[in-house]
Amino acid sequence: MRNYSIVCLKQNYFDKHKTHFEILGKPQRPHFVLLLSICHLTFAIPFRTNAHKPKNNGISHCYFFKTSSRKEKSAKGRIPALDFSKSLVIEDEDIGSPTKIDNN
Repeated sequence: MRNYSIVCLKQNYFDKHKTHFEILGKPQRPHFVLLLSICHLTFAIPFRTNAHKPKNNGISHCYFFKTSSRKEKSAKGRIPALDFSKSLVIEDEDIGSPTKIDNN
């Protein structure tokens, strides 16, 4: 693996960690993550399609994408982002197939 890639996590990861309430468990929906390899650890940073910016200039744990047609489609102005507050350290056995993010 190079330093980063975009993949889906395998369902068995969610099955193993179903008691962790912060981990989203929606089997009918793919869970796209950005994988980063740093110091022999693999971090999975989830993509969010409808992230919202914090109010009153608060600190955000998200990296918001500047351009997205999803922002115009959202009534609340929510946009895609990487959510660092939900980052996971994962093992090779948790990594699913490579994927692509659409242009929206």
